[in-house]
Amino acid sequence: MLKVFFLSLLVLCSFSPNGQEPSITKVVFRLIPASPPSAFSSITPKTIYVAGDRYARIEEQVDLDTQNLIIVSEPDIWVIDGKRKHGSHMVNPGPDLSVHNPILGPEGPAELFDFEYGRELRFFANSKTIKLGFKEINGVSCDVRELRSGDYRIIMNIIQGRKTPHSVEIFVNDRALLRLEYVSYEEDLPFDRSLFGPPLGIPLVDSR
Repeated sequence: MLKVFFLSLLVLCSFSPNGQEPSITKVVFRLIPASPPSAFSSITPKTIYVAGDRYARIEEQVDLDTQNLIIVSEPDIWVIDGKRKHGSHMVNPGPDLSVHNPILGPEGPAELFDFEYGRELRFFANSKTIKLGFKEINGVSCDVRELRSGDYRIIMNIIQGRKTPHSVEIFVNDRALLRLEYVSYEEDLPFDRSLFGPPLGIPLVDSR
C-alpha cells in the first residue's frame, strides 16, 4: 500500500512578498486507508499548519496522550518524538528553501506532487477537472470535482457556500487507495511564529 508522507522537502527558494509574514492555513483531517486501519494513528485526526513556502508544522497524535511533531522554519527542521520526550534538529543546506506537503508523497506521479495539504483547492483550480454535479454527504451539500492523472483518479468534495474541502477520495486503477476527511479547514489565520519553533524543555540532538 502507498505510504503517505506528511512532509517532503523540495528545493525552491521563495519568500513572502514585501517582507511580510505569510498567513497560516490550518488543516485538521483524518486519513483513512482503503484497508482497515491497524493503528490508532491511522484514524486519529492529524493537524498541519502551512504558512507560505518556508513554514510548516505537522502534529500527529500517536495515542491519547502522545503527540509527535515535525516543525519547519526553513532552513531549520525539527522532529519531536513525543513519547520519548526528545527531538532532532537539522538544517536544510539549500540553496533552495521551500517546504512541500504532498498528499500522495514521492510515490505518486510527478504531476500530482503539488497536490498538497493546505493547497488542494488551488491545485484543482489550476488543473483540468470534471464537474460531477452535487451530492449530500452526511447532511452537507458538496460540489463534486474529479481529476485524472495516469492511473490515478482524485475526487474532491467541496462544501457549497464555504468553498472548503469536505473530503477527498483517491483511486489507483479504479481501486480505492485512501480517503481524506477534513475535520476543519481554516485559511488566512494570522502568522504565529511560536508554532514554527521547537517546544521548550525538549532536548535536541543536531543531525547532519
